Amino acid sequence: MSIIFLAPPMNFTCADNRSAGEFENSCFDNCTSYKYDHSVFHETIISQWNLVCDREWLKNLTQTIFMLGILVGNMVFGHLSDRYGRRIPFLGAVFLQLISGVTTAYSVNWYMFTTLRFLLAVATGGTMVTSFVLTMELIGAKYRDTVGIIYQIPFNLGHLTLPLFGYYLRDWNMFQLAISLPSVLFLSYYFLLPESPRWLLTAGKTEEAAKIMKVAAKRNNLPTDSIQSTTQKLAVEVSNKNEEHASFLALFRTPRLRARTLAICFNWFVCGLCFFGVSQYIGHVSGNIFTNVAISASIQVGTL
Repeated sequence: MSIIFLAPPMNFTCADNRSAGEFENSCFDNCTSYKYDHSVFHETIISQWNLVCDREWLKNLTQTIFMLGILVGNMVFGHLSDRYGRRIPFLGAVFLQLISGVTTAYSVNWYMFTTLRFLLAVATGGTMVTSFVLTMELIGAKYRDTVGIIYQIPFNLGHLTLPLFGYYLRDWNMFQLAISLPSVLFLSYYFLLPESPRWLLTAGKTEEAAKIMKVAAKRNNLPTDSIQSTTQKLAVEVSNKNEEHASFLALFRTPRLRARTLAICFNWFVCGLCFFGVSQYIGHVSGNIFTNVAISASIQVGTL
C-alpha cells in the first residue's frame, strides 16, 4: 500500500515549453525537463525520476514487480519453512524486510528502487506465509478461527497509519524510511518466538517439541504430566505413516483436490484483484488523498 504515497498523482508541465500552461499535465515531444506541483508532496519517485508521459509506465511496472516479489516470497519461504522449520525462515524474512526496506529509501535511480522493492516484497511474502503458519500451529484448534481473524488486524492497522506517515512526511525517502524502521521491533521475536511443535514432531525432534509444549502448558496452568508420553506416541505415528514428501502437484492429485485447489486459487485471485485494485486506486480519486486512504482503511478495519 505504500506505493500510494511513494508515487501519488502529481500535476506537472514541460519546463522546456514556454507556451505550456501551469501544471496542465500535457506531454510534448522532445521535452527534456518537467516542472512539478510540490504543494502537496515535496518529492515523490515520480518527480525525482520523471515518471510521466513516456516514462509513466515505469511507475506501474515497479508495483507489478513488487506484487510478483510477494508471490516469489510466498513460494520460496513456504518451501524453506517446510524444510528448516517455521521460526528461522520467519526471522530471516524479517531481517531481509528491515534491510531492504531501509536501503530502498536511499535509492539513487528507478532501477535500484525497483530491485530493492522486489527484495522487500520477497521478504514481505515470506513473513506473511511463515508467521501465519506458525501462528496456526501454535494455537489450539478451538481458537484458530478467532486467532486467524485477529492475525489480520495489524495489517489493516498498518494500512490505517499510512496516511498519518504520508501527511507528516511529504518526502518519499523519509516516508519509506519511517515505515521500514518499525521492523526492528520484530527482531525481538528471536528471543520470544518458539519453533512450531507440529513441525518439530514431523522432523523427529520429539524432545524439543515436548519442551515447548510444557512451557505453554505451564503458562496456561495446565498439567504437564502426560506431555512427554503423548509427544512420543505422536512421533511414532508420524514415523509409521512413512509418507512421501508432498509437493505442489499433490494438490491436483485427485478430482476433488483439483476442484478445491482451483476454486481457492480463483477466490484468492478475485479477492486480491478487488482489494489491491480498489485500495491502490483510492490515491487517484478526487479529493484529499490522506482522507480518502484513511476512510478506505477504516472501512477495512470495521469489516473485521
